Amino acid sequence: MLRSKQVANNSFLSDHPSHARSPLSHSHSLCIALCYRWAKGGNVIKEFSGDTYEVIVDHSFFTEPVSCEVTNPLGSTNISRNVDVYFGPRMAAEPQSLQVDLGSDAVFNCAWTGNPSLTIVWMKRGSGVVLSNENILTLKAVRQEDAGKYVCRAVVPRVGAGEKEVSLTVNGKCHAGEECFGRFGGHIC
Repeated sequence: MLRSKQVANNSFLSDHPSHARSPLSHSHSLCIALCYRWAKGGNVIKEFSGDTYEVIVDHSFFTEPVSCEVTNPLGSTNISRNVDVYFGPRMAAEPQSLQVDLGSDAVFNCAWTGNPSLTIVWMKRGSGVVLSNENILTLKAVRQEDAGKYVCRAVVPRVGAGEKEVSLTVNGKCHAGEECFGRFGGHIC
């Protein structure tokens, strides 16, 4: 059983001390030496050979099960458990700044992982208006006023938040006498 700073039944907060005790260690029917072998994600953890595995859990425990194999002269058995680790947003696909022509579409992609489920919000910096709640933000037929900074923000309730800022530069024609660069937050003539 893993123990840590538990936030719910069988759920653990990332980056906090935890330890696992083999449920097989309390078998009193045999008085023969037991050998323990711990693994995480299929890889043997050589540093631990007793009935307890103590570790600081992180986001990788969410996707890589922990297993304990107990062996004695009569045979062996293995128990594997997924660990429900709560962790704040981690960037899975970083969005890139874009430079597009006036009237073209601009498509930003921003992917996060987190547990429990996270919420993604795309906004233009300073506007406070939510443009998308998906990984992808599509701006159709961009205009000069679309140029500027955009923020992809991810929130894991009660655990944490993260954000990444990107720029949109719009290439286009200026009206006679206008000073274009920077006037529209990144518009280039």
